[in-house]
Formats: sequence, structure tokens, C-alpha cells
Amino acid sequence: MSSNKKQIRQNFKRITAPEYCSLIDTPELSILFFNKVTAAYQGQNDVEYDLSKIASITESFAAVMTAHIKDWNISQGRASTIIQPQDDFCKKKLKRLGIQKKVPDSSENIFDSDINAPQKITNLKVANQVAKAVVDTSTALIYGQKRKIKELYAILIELMANTNNHADSVSREVYPWWLWIFHDPELDVVKFVFLDLGVGIFESLPVKQHILQNPIPFDPTNKVINRRGVELSLIFQNLEQGKIKSSTGKSERGKGIPLVADSAKSGHFRRFIILSNDAYIDMSDNTVSVMHQHFSGTLYYFELTENKYG
Repeated sequence: MSSNKKQIRQNFKRITAPEYCSLIDTPELSILFFNKVTAAYQGQNDVEYDLSKIASITESFAAVMTAHIKDWNISQGRASTIIQPQDDFCKKKLKRLGIQKKVPDSSENIFDSDINAPQKITNLKVANQVAKAVVDTSTALIYGQKRKIKELYAILIELMANTNNHADSVSREVYPWWLWIFHDPELDVVKFVFLDLGVGIFESLPVKQHILQNPIPFDPTNKVINRRGVELSLIFQNLEQGKIKSSTGKSERGKGIPLVADSAKSGHFRRFIILSNDAYIDMSDNTVSVMHQHFSGTLYYFELTENKYG
């Protein structure tokens, strides 16, 4: 019996997490960690997530980690196990973030009875009832009663739709979208993590076509990373202005990035960050930065707060 257990244990590949686990505050280190995890799964290994030495863990990291463990497209059905943090605070927070909790299979009974607990939803389709339930619950947490916030509703609907818009002809509708909602009573915000592990915004077919048709002039005085930064900034500016259309070209597919960008600046959100491919976008100050690690997909992180202006 012990021999068999030992043999099974040898199938695991240990991947050590960075000291600070956050896709928002330490994105490159966190992305590197998950790229190693993905490579281990693809190499037919079971994965041992070593969180023993971490000093902090955030909601964004927990969300991406859950997706890697739960999504068969990534794990390929391989086993996953977690080495718990040595730090007591991190251990308690890890449990509270609900990484190993079951993800609901449908939009029914979306929220736990304890609405302060992390909520996880996944689906392959746009679900209006899901978006409405999320708006009702999150606004009740912030304002003490349900409120209609059209910007939040619009963002949720567009992100679900854009999961397919950002696909290519090969991977279309393979990956589900993932949505997590975390209530932070200390900051008095509701934190959202929306994850689409498809090809990503900047590697989608419409963006690739746009780059071919509108190449960035080569400047030999610029380093490659700076040239890529200029390219990413211009691409996202064109996306915001609606100059790059979805791969379908159909108006009923929604208004995509322009609507998301406009809604993000409505005053309802304390932070609004987008990670996609090698781009880190801060909607609060309109900056686009190049990352040295590649994120396979798109992550939206935003914090709903009380709008002091209406």
C-alpha cells in the first residue's frame, strides 16, 4: 500500500509560487508561475502547487489558480494538490478565497447563502440572468439595497460576449468564461475577476489583421520592448475608439472594448485593470505597459465602490 502511494506521489511536479501572489501587483512573477503550471500539465504531469513560502495572496491569483485546477482545457484531467502556506494569515485567507470549492454547473442558485463568501460562476454562454443577479447582489453589499448600475451590467454582458469575439477560428467557443465576486468589507468594495483563457485580445484575429494593415514604423533608436509598448498603446487606443471590429463584424455582437472602457470610467469603479497577452492596461490612468511574461488569455479585475457623484 505504501509503495503504491509513493509511486503515485512521484507523478507530481512541484511548482513553487512567488512570495507575493497577485496578478495585479506582481503580474510577471504570477504569470511565470502559471505558465510553469500549464507546461507541467501539458507534459502529462500532475501538479503540486507549492504555496508554503508565500507572504501574501490576492483574489486575482486565487481566481486564476482555481481556473487552472478546474478547467480541463488546462489541466487535461491531471491531478492537482496544494501545499498549504506556512504563514497563518495566508493559510486562512487561502481557505476563505475558496480555491477548492465546487464551481456551480449552471446559473441557478448562483450565490451561496453567505453572500460575503467568494462566488464563482462559469459558463460558455452569455447569461443575462447571471449579470442581473450579480448586479443586484453586489450593489446590495455596497449600498445596503439593490441598485441598477447599467455600467456594471453592460460590462458583464460585454465580457461574456467578447469571450467568443476574442477567439480565433480554431479555438472559438472552446474555453468558458469564469467570473469571481469577492466582497471586501474593509475597503467597502466588491472585487470582480473575469477570466477568459482563450487567445487574448492582442492575439485575436481582428487585431492581427489590423497590425498587418497598419504596421508600426520601425525606429532603430527604440529598443524592442519600447516599440512593442508603442504598438500595444496604439492598438488599445484603436480598440477603445471602435476602429477594430469583432471578427463577426455584426453589430448585434455588442460594442466590446469601447463600451467596457467607457463604463470603467463611470465613477462606479475604484480600480479597473486588464491583463491580456503581454499587455498590462490600467484603465484608471489610461496606461498600457508591456509585460515580460505572456498571459494566455484576458483577465479583467475591477472593484465596485460607492459612486459619490450619483
